[in-house]
Amino acid sequence: MQAARTDRIRASVTRRPAWGMAACCLCAVALCACGCAITPRQRQVAAFRAALDHVEHDYIVGVDRRGLQRAAMRALVDELDDPYSAYLTPEQMQREFENQDGAFGGIGLVTMRDHGLPVVVRTLPGGPAQAAGIRAGDVITHADGRDLRDLSADDVMGLLRGRGGTRLRLRLRRHDEPDTIVLTITRQRIVLPNVECRTVEEHIGYVHILAFHDRCAREVRDALQQLLGEGIKGLVLDLRGDGGGSVHQALAVCDMLLNEGVIVVEKGRELERERRASAHVLVPRDMPIVILVDPGTASAAEIVAGAMQAGGRARLVGMRTFGKGSGTILRPLPDGSGVRVTGRRYELSGGVPIEGRGIEPDVVVGDLSPLRAEATAEEVVRWRQAKDALERKQLNVALECLRKELQQLGE
Repeated sequence: MQAARTDRIRASVTRRPAWGMAACCLCAVALCACGCAITPRQRQVAAFRAALDHVEHDYIVGVDRRGLQRAAMRALVDELDDPYSAYLTPEQMQREFENQDGAFGGIGLVTMRDHGLPVVVRTLPGGPAQAAGIRAGDVITHADGRDLRDLSADDVMGLLRGRGGTRLRLRLRRHDEPDTIVLTITRQRIVLPNVECRTVEEHIGYVHILAFHDRCAREVRDALQQLLGEGIKGLVLDLRGDGGGSVHQALAVCDMLLNEGVIVVEKGRELERERRASAHVLVPRDMPIVILVDPGTASAAEIVAGAMQAGGRARLVGMRTFGKGSGTILRPLPDGSGVRVTGRRYELSGGVPIEGRGIEPDVVVGDLSPLRAEATAEEVVRWRQAKDALERKQLNVALECLRKELQQLGE
């Protein structure tokens, strides 16, 4: 009898939280019934909250409720099976805003992975990393005493970035030196340039768009005005390695170069519209233009390259572009985190898709395999050297194309 009574007590205790949560859900239903019927969406939200409470209160050990919420949010977006959609923590959201603005506190370098460790691909000109003597191929093993092995790329970025004026102690391994290198670097505000420009030879200007950040169109306009003032008669537009950015900035750049026609067709769930050139060109309509592209040319950069090629305004030289013809929508959430989802598809004039296909250049030059994610330091150095040589060759081909066009025009 006593054993049976004990079992009943245990069962009652075990059931109590579930009954309590069910009662809460029933109350929510009842409250909704007073004014309106509960919707399937409200029922699903109530079920999720009940499950979260159940795990938090009944699991055998204590759990981190915030961690559970973030895991659920991450799983929600992961279920879309889309490489460009993601749940972003508050820290990642902050870095997302910094990337859009093109300004952040850091040391100015680009890294990839080498057996779980970040390896330097290049340093940014004028940045603290370059001034400290960090080179392509250097492997970063520790940051402020923290072992970086097997940390995620985002965690490593979080350690390397920081407020300008703060110090960062790095331990490096260099492939041609036996001893590790220890450096203390002061972070500074890094402003990523959108544009570089110069005259490469008589009457030919060169504009390199590195990214379509928020200031891009203004910087392109300044560069073009400078070169036009110097009397250029032909233009090389370099979009190699440009991973894109703001589509609005890309459209503004097209307006400076393309005098008429469709730039891109934008499609959403309930949207389809043509973005057309405004005819407010800055570059003379008869000036020959050659655009350099490669597999690093993506997204907004592909819109510019594709529009100029489809409109017959420029010839493309280099290698097939990446093939990202989609745009994402970023939504902040109340706790500082955010969700980024693919919300747009972009097609060139005539309905030609970019997504998954890329753009084939008019003149193909080069065949360089991408740097693999787990490249060793030595592989990074060799790849960087091969890439530099190929980029020089592609530029020379572009210049030769312009010389021929200028001769035909009698310039």
